[in-house]
Amino acid sequence: MLERWFERSFVIVLFLSNMGVVDALIRKHAPQPGLEVLNDGEPLAGVIVQLAIYLWGMLFVCIRWRRVIGAIQGVRSLVAFCALALVSMLWSIQPLVTLKRSMLMLVTTVLAIYLGERYSMEELARLLAQSLCLIMIAVIIIHFVSPAFIVDYRFVDAGDSHRGGWKGLSEHKNLFGEYMALAVALLLLVRFKRWDRLRYCFMVLAAISMVASRSANALACTFAVVAAMPLWRHISSRGDRRVQILVTSFIACALVLLAFFAQGNMGALLQLLGRDTTLTGRTEIWRAVVLAIDKRPFLGYGFGAFWDSVQGETLQVWSNIGFVVRGAHSGYLDLCLAYGIVGVPLVFYLFVTGFRKALDYCRSARCQSISLWPVTYLLFFFLYNLTESELMQSWRSLSYLLFATVFTALQLHDRGHVAVLHPVPKVQVNPRSSMAAHLVRGSTSHRGFVRRI
Repeated sequence: MLERWFERSFVIVLFLSNMGVVDALIRKHAPQPGLEVLNDGEPLAGVIVQLAIYLWGMLFVCIRWRRVIGAIQGVRSLVAFCALALVSMLWSIQPLVTLKRSMLMLVTTVLAIYLGERYSMEELARLLAQSLCLIMIAVIIIHFVSPAFIVDYRFVDAGDSHRGGWKGLSEHKNLFGEYMALAVALLLLVRFKRWDRLRYCFMVLAAISMVASRSANALACTFAVVAAMPLWRHISSRGDRRVQILVTSFIACALVLLAFFAQGNMGALLQLLGRDTTLTGRTEIWRAVVLAIDKRPFLGYGFGAFWDSVQGETLQVWSNIGFVVRGAHSGYLDLCLAYGIVGVPLVFYLFVTGFRKALDYCRSARCQSISLWPVTYLLFFFLYNLTESELMQSWRSLSYLLFATVFTALQLHDRGHVAVLHPVPKVQVNPRSSMAAHLVRGSTSHRGFVRRI
C-alpha cells in the first residue's frame, strides 16, 4: 500500500513539475521580453529538483524494466520521433544544445512510456485530474495571500485583452490557460471515487481560471473539443451502421458550413475574443519563420537549436518582426525548423495512428465517459499546436508528456484487447504444476487492461 502511494505521488509530482510549478516557486521573477531572456537561465535549485524528480522516476522504470522494454517495442514510431531529435545533432546549428535537449526529451519519453504501461487510462486521467485540482487550490490560496504572484506582468504594456492575465504557477499565462482548458475537458469525463459532485465545483473553478488567464487559444480549443465530444460518442456507438453514416455526414456538413462562416467573419470573431487579425503578432512571426524554413527545408536547424541562437536566420527573424520570441507560436512550424520536411510524415503518422486507436478505445470501452478522454486530448493537442509550440518543447512540456503517455497507453490497450477478444478456454489444472504457474503469471501480464474491462 505504501509503495503504491509512493508511486502515485511521483506521477502527481511529475505532472506538477512539467506544468512549471517548481520553476514558478523557485524563480524570483518571470523571464522578461527582449534579448535579456537569453541570459535568463534555469535556476540551479530548479535544475537540482528536476534532476531529483527524473531520478525518482527512473527508479520505477528500473524496477519494471522488462515491462518498459516490452512497451518500448510497441511504440516504435514514438521512439523514432525521439531518436530523430538526437540524430539531428549531426546537422544542428548548435550541436550541444540539441544534445542536451534531446537527452531530456529521451528521459521524458521513457517516463511517458512507463506511465502508459503502468497505469490504465482511467487511472492516468484521475491522477491528472488530481494534479490539476491541486494547481487550482494553490492558485486560489495564493490569489488571496499574494495576488501579484500569479499575474503575468510581461503584458503590463499590452492591450486590455492581455493585461492582468493570470499565469498561475506556470511560466506564461497561455500555459496556465492551457492547463485550465484541459481541466475543464477532463472533469467533464472523469469520475471521482469519492465526492464525485465536487468535480463540478472544480470544473467551474477551472473555467473561471481559464477566462482569467486571458488566453484566447485555450478558450477556442476548449469550445472545439467539448463540442466534438458528442461526435466521438456517436462514432464509437454500436448502433445501426447506416444511421451512423447519415448522422456523421450531417455533422461533417455542419462543420464545413461552420468553417466557411468562421472564415467569412474572422474579423468579428477575433474581435469578440479580444484579438486582431494578426493573432497578437503570430502571423508576422509565421511569415518570417517560413522564410527561415525555406533556407533549410529538408533537415532544418536541429532539435531545440534555432531559438537559442543570436545570429544567422534567428537574428533575421527577430529583425523582420521587430521583437524577440523564443518560438514560432506553432508547433508544426517549429517542427519544420527542427527537422525540416523529414519530420512531418512521422508526426502525421503519430497523429493518425493515435486518433484511430483512440476511436477503437471508445468502442472497446462501450462509450463510457472516460473512454472519450484519449481522443479528446489528441484533438486538443492537435488544435493547440496550431498557435503554440508545445509539440517541440518536449523537454519541459506537460503537453508532450501527456501525448506520449496517451499514445503508449492506446498502443498497449490495443495489443491487450486482441488477447481478450480471443481468450484461452478455461482448463482445470493442478495449481502446483510449473505450466499452471506459467499460465497464472501470463494472466497477470495485462492486469491493467483486465482491470479496465
